[in-house]
Amino acid sequence: MKRFASFSALALTLLAGGSAAWAENPAEKEAEAYMQTWEERGREACKDNERGCAAAGHALDRAAAAYVKAGRLDKAMAIRRMILDPQWHLDYTDYGRAAAFALARNHHLLTDYAEAAQLMETAVRRFAKSEEAPEALMDAFVMRLALGEPDRALEDYRLFSKNYGAKRPAELAKFILALGTDHWEKGRFKDAVTLLEKQMSVVDSRGTIETRALTHALLGRLHARGGMVAEADAEFKVVLAVWQRPENAIKQLDALGGTEDERLRRLGKVLTAVGEAMFYFAEKERAEADAIRFPEYAGPGNKDSVVKFISTRVSEWMKKKRFAVEAAELEYQKILQIQPAPPPRWVIASASRVGLLWSTFASDFRRAPVPKEWQSNAPLPGTTVPGTEIKRMYLDQMSSVLEPVMQRAKAASRLCADYSIKFQYADEHSRSCVAWLEKNVGAPWIAVTEFAPTPRHHALPISTSLILPQP
Repeated sequence: MKRFASFSALALTLLAGGSAAWAENPAEKEAEAYMQTWEERGREACKDNERGCAAAGHALDRAAAAYVKAGRLDKAMAIRRMILDPQWHLDYTDYGRAAAFALARNHHLLTDYAEAAQLMETAVRRFAKSEEAPEALMDAFVMRLALGEPDRALEDYRLFSKNYGAKRPAELAKFILALGTDHWEKGRFKDAVTLLEKQMSVVDSRGTIETRALTHALLGRLHARGGMVAEADAEFKVVLAVWQRPENAIKQLDALGGTEDERLRRLGKVLTAVGEAMFYFAEKERAEADAIRFPEYAGPGNKDSVVKFISTRVSEWMKKKRFAVEAAELEYQKILQIQPAPPPRWVIASASRVGLLWSTFASDFRRAPVPKEWQSNAPLPGTTVPGTEIKRMYLDQMSSVLEPVMQRAKAASRLCADYSIKFQYADEHSRSCVAWLEKNVGAPWIAVTEFAPTPRHHALPISTSLILPQP
């Protein structure tokens, strides 16, 4: 028996308008009319799964849409749950497909992420060939990460790889980067390394230039943190190779499309990864400079012994140390040469490190011993000059020798602080520069705190074994 009649009469009624109450909220009245049609002609047909049930689903679908238009999302969601209820035999129809994805989006809008992710995953498994399915699964993946459920996110990645990976390879690589980044941020370093090492071939073969650069930088950072120097070297060299020809790399990034803001953000991310790679190799040079320790004096402390120590071992140390410090500084300065623009984060960090290199060099040199004869106020033998006066002249001479070294430390620290204010970027490195300037420069350095940015980022996410404690 035919249970579902034509909607033509209802459509004419809706177009005609009606009473003043209809005019007050026409969308809600439209929804109620569709629901009345469902109650009168559709409910029984769908309950018994009769022929007219599919057409009855149209009434529920239009009622839900009308309630959304009327601002009654609660009622729209209730109707969509009804469509998905197996007892009405609509859950696997086109109306069920539309309701499944729409209801998931409704929960997403309400920030009910756990329910939204579950609904999206269910909808994707039920309607895998739907045009909405890939984007819905990507949304579910992101929500699983936000909910702290990496295992569920990994399931979404595997499902995406199985269903859509062949046709949407770039998105597949982005899944890997996002999951690896989440592991890093949550301290699951071992899981991150395992994932990236296993899936890096997918990133290299299917990922965009942006995804490849960021993923290799992430794995390099993880290896550096774990003390796997050779492995970290290899990953960061890949990052540098990506930017070996900046003009070509920029063309590849621009080819990915998007708005001007999206293109700039993409470029900024890759430049930051390149800066991190350069900083990593500069840190290795700094570690070599730091390893050149000031020689220990073990003599009797008299003038002849001290003078000999300074003229031989200290002099040799100064030459070797200065050469190593300048070599490290050159590596840090490469960051300033990144085209088309150096990344502020690593410019600030590199300037901080250069300042630390030179200030440490000066501090070490001040450890040179003073003859014990110069510790007394008594005149030195054969003179009328007190030992302490000789000591004062000696220290003044040492300060004069160290002045160029300190000037280089000051210049680097000022550059660090200036860039922090210019780019409105603050972290441990910029704060250490300001603290050093306040301590060592004094009055000429005026900290303009009202213009200084508030800290927004952590310091350098690379191996602490390659970084000295902050000064």
